[in-house]
Amino acid sequence: MSAPLDPDLKGAFFFMENEIQEKKEKPEDRYRKRIDQLFEKHFIVYREVSSRCNTGRLDYVLQCRESGAWFGVEVKKNHQLDDVKLRGNDWGKFVKQANRYLGLNFQKEHPEIPQKLLIFIAPPISKYFREVDMKAEVKIKGIPYYPLKHDQYHDHTNMNGFIGELSNVGEIRSFLDHRKNHTFRFILKNKTIWGSRYGLHKVNYDFYTGKL
Repeated sequence: MSAPLDPDLKGAFFFMENEIQEKKEKPEDRYRKRIDQLFEKHFIVYREVSSRCNTGRLDYVLQCRESGAWFGVEVKKNHQLDDVKLRGNDWGKFVKQANRYLGLNFQKEHPEIPQKLLIFIAPPISKYFREVDMKAEVKIKGIPYYPLKHDQYHDHTNMNGFIGELSNVGEIRSFLDHRKNHTFRFILKNKTIWGSRYGLHKVNYDFYTGKL
């Protein structure tokens, strides 16, 4: 009969198993775990939704519990969470993939999903590319610096507008409200479509879904 395993060794094995599991886990999955609880509070959540033609799989399809509005969401690695550095080509592929999903039907297993969906990406690219004010040069020890035009929680960014006009893809961006509470919004071409604080902007939603 074998001797019982030392409790300290049990803990070591448990730690090793968790570490191995984490290494197998894709960076996108770790990010999803962070945002799942935020989505579930406001939406009916469909995960890993395949297209009818089997050429695409959308990370999330969301239906707003309050308004019934539908959104598609594609997720990629997160700079801060995964300690990765995405290059311009990576961002381009991300947007290109999301744009392709605009033309796909995701009713294969869920016929209740609309034939066409507005598509949003997370994390937002505009968070990492910030606009500077070239007219407000500040020199420090003779070296010119340019302050940012807007703080990171401002709802208008040139990058969001650029992505939207080029690809018709929006972003999910985070904000601080007047009470310093974190909120998030679905923004397309610098227009808020839905927000966790105020809900659906119906005029904007109807306008852009009408163009799908």
